[in-house]
Amino acid sequence: MLVSPLVRPRRLNLGCGRTRRQGYIGVDLYRGGAADILALADALPFRDGSFDEVYASHVLEHVPKIEDVIQEIHRILKPKGVLTAVVPYGLQGLLAAPTHIRAFGWDSFHIWTRDGCDLQSNPLFATEHRAITNWRLPLMWHFRKYLGRIPLTSEDEVGRIRSRLPIWRRTELTVRLRKL
Repeated sequence: MLVSPLVRPRRLNLGCGRTRRQGYIGVDLYRGGAADILALADALPFRDGSFDEVYASHVLEHVPKIEDVIQEIHRILKPKGVLTAVVPYGLQGLLAAPTHIRAFGWDSFHIWTRDGCDLQSNPLFATEHRAITNWRLPLMWHFRKYLGRIPLTSEDEVGRIRSRLPIWRRTELTVRLRKL
């Protein structure tokens, strides 16, 4: 009886920065992080259909030509491969960093999906999942450094004040798209 070899999925962490994800090949534009390969997101050095999954967390808001990057991701994904993208949600994402050049809404990825209200006659993906999540920036040191002159009496009071400031909250959109 022949036993087929265990096939491990090929996964790409696009725009990995300093984050190393176990089981993923890290790609980034800059040296000094966790990248295994240095490359532009719209010119990836991989063959067509070579990845089962592309994970892109907080990278798409930085790219000038998102259409080219989405096309490139589609090219390197295997049939039925998955793109998981995590992006800042709403206009506040534009204010979060000077390198953010685009805002994302609930329907931002529809133009590339078959559920996109016929915006594109030849969709690239099907939407499997969308979620909006909130998280708070863990920057207590930053808060204390710049607002340290305010007479605060306890750690709880610092936390209460910080939680009321909208700048300390971030909202992100996670989408999971399957290649058609």
